[in-house]
Amino acid sequence: MRLLSVLLPLTLTACAAAKGTTHDDKADAKSDGDKAADIDLTEEAHDTTFNGQTVPPIPMLKGDEFQKQISHGYWLVEAFSPYCHHCKHLAPKWQTMYEFYYASDPLPASSSNADDHPLNSFSNYYDFRWGKLDCVANADACTDLNIRMFPTIQLYKDGVQMKNMTGDQSMDELMGFVEDALEKIKPGSRPSSGIVLPEVGAKGTGLIEGKEKEQAGTGVMVPKKDSKSPTSSKLSDADSKSDATLRASIHDPTKASSPLPASSKNFEQLLPEPYSSSVSSGPPNPLGQSIPLTPNNFTYTVSESLDPWFIKFYAPWCHHCQALAPSWSEMALDMQKRLRVGEVNCDAYRRLCKENKVAYYPTLKLIRGPESVEYTGLRGVQDITTFATSAAEALHGAVPEASLADFEALEKKNDVIFVYFHDHATTTEDFMALERLPLHVLGKARVVKSSDPDLAARFSIVSFPRLLVSKTGLSEQYPPLMPKEMRDVPALTKWMKAHQLPLVPAVAADNARELMSHKLAVLALLDPARPEAWTDAVKEMKAAAVDWSKRTNAEFELSRQGLRDAKAARVEEAEASGDEKKLRDAKLKKVDANKLRKKEVVFATVDTAFWERWVRGTFDSGRGEERILVYDYDRRVYWDSASSGSAIMPSRASILEALPAITEGRARSKITGSSVTYWPFLVGYLGIMAVDEETQWWWWEEMGWEGGVVGDDEWREG
Repeated sequence: MRLLSVLLPLTLTACAAAKGTTHDDKADAKSDGDKAADIDLTEEAHDTTFNGQTVPPIPMLKGDEFQKQISHGYWLVEAFSPYCHHCKHLAPKWQTMYEFYYASDPLPASSSNADDHPLNSFSNYYDFRWGKLDCVANADACTDLNIRMFPTIQLYKDGVQMKNMTGDQSMDELMGFVEDALEKIKPGSRPSSGIVLPEVGAKGTGLIEGKEKEQAGTGVMVPKKDSKSPTSSKLSDADSKSDATLRASIHDPTKASSPLPASSKNFEQLLPEPYSSSVSSGPPNPLGQSIPLTPNNFTYTVSESLDPWFIKFYAPWCHHCQALAPSWSEMALDMQKRLRVGEVNCDAYRRLCKENKVAYYPTLKLIRGPESVEYTGLRGVQDITTFATSAAEALHGAVPEASLADFEALEKKNDVIFVYFHDHATTTEDFMALERLPLHVLGKARVVKSSDPDLAARFSIVSFPRLLVSKTGLSEQYPPLMPKEMRDVPALTKWMKAHQLPLVPAVAADNARELMSHKLAVLALLDPARPEAWTDAVKEMKAAAVDWSKRTNAEFELSRQGLRDAKAARVEEAEASGDEKKLRDAKLKKVDANKLRKKEVVFATVDTAFWERWVRGTFDSGRGEERILVYDYDRRVYWDSASSGSAIMPSRASILEALPAITEGRARSKITGSSVTYWPFLVGYLGIMAVDEETQWWWWEEMGWEGGVVGDDEWREG
């Protein structure tokens, strides 16, 4: 009965195993395993030959002796069912790989016949052996090993499981798994140029050193990864068209390869395993094309690479994706030799898209190693090209070093600059954390590092490392000081995102919610047809923002000092009274300065031509009508006059006159023209999404996100 209870769920999950791999995806209909007939796993195995050497069958392990049999050395074990289709499909690849390694000579200079030097044989040199476990005959053992899918490949060291992989794998994935293990067992022992994959069912091939050996049965070459790199899905021929294009894009034989800049090489040295620059031997995107990516090459070429990739996740039937396609191709051409561009068909590779957290089509993501950000801006060719250009410039190599003169030059071109101050004691771990940050503020701010004492003196930096943000005359330091806190990438990223917008940004599709939610927004409604008036208004808004920030910060510090003085007075009073309990309570009472902070005030410009319908419906203001108003989104109210009753003018003095009465609740507000929130969210290819804040209800089409602003009546009808 126990055997039946085990076999039934295992049989059911066998198909699930295939779904977890690349071979059940629609475009993975063919693989290298199809070149040889599936093996009948119920037949008795016999000796074979490889490179002229006799190879015994792979040992069949016994369930009741399993732990004893694998208790010494390294064991690579395949748990299978003789009735599993995927196990049969894997069998010829598994057998060929076993024969290849068994017959290989790890020390070619010693002898070509391992039988003459048994200590130098592959198995003895690496203390590495192979085994198979029949889960039908040994159901109890497979249950104890938590085998849930067929086939499952497990690597053991002295009886302890180190890693595993499930499902039918390609030859290069299998050999990548083994190569990684061998390199870790004896670092530096594997060929520096990689290995040549044997054709499935072939009876001979060879290792290479510098160049490929010409032998019958030689397959494709798998380059050697860094010795610290874990195994990955390398380039395979499961999708020959995609991989051929990818190889041509990465290594253009007609173009001279340019070496990486020194800063990029230094960055590579700082990266933790498993990230490498294995695809960075030539210029990025030499053909100016968007490369189709598959599960077979995505991990190796994207996830484990230093190179930034701009990737489109799409579905062929999605009309928004179809509309984006020409712009995406044009952007890829513009990024020739500047930025790698790729695309993933989510209809064919659903699991890959799910792993990348794709929730709608098309989704555009910029990925660099372990970090990724979603592009949420407009989808016109100029918009995505601008974003891609900023990625190519900002992510080329390591974070640049900046002197005081460099920083002053950057200030003239950038509204927001993050500076990471370091000294001789800054550790590798600190720099590794720093290199992961620029991606998250891409297109919003510049990130540089500096050890210049003059620049540090300008911002009164006395301890290292320190992170600072500079905005048009204002600066703020990252509050945490402990070394461990300076390596907390999620916390650093959260702080940087909260400070990535300039003093006076333009309201856009991707920043509106961030700008207005839970804040008082000073909005300048401006007409783009009058550029001079726009420039003057922005100048006055920046001056008002700087003065208001200094004023509120001074008030906050004064109030906080008042709380501290009050606590000190209570402690002195308790000490004078001699009451230990009262003294202890007085000392333990915390000074919560956050309660002193008022609602944050932000400043922004609104293009009345672009946001005409939203401006008219919310503030009853037409196109070309220039106004300054203060908007409280949370309460659906706004103010457009100063305490004197006159309209707020686009000047520093007028804005600063109006703000105190508004923030203190002394000014009379006006109700917005619509009860519906017009959040300018970018959705799909074009348009705005309407969101009801009370119910958090959104609307879109099943086949793709729809755009469009809806008014109050339209919303009720919908």
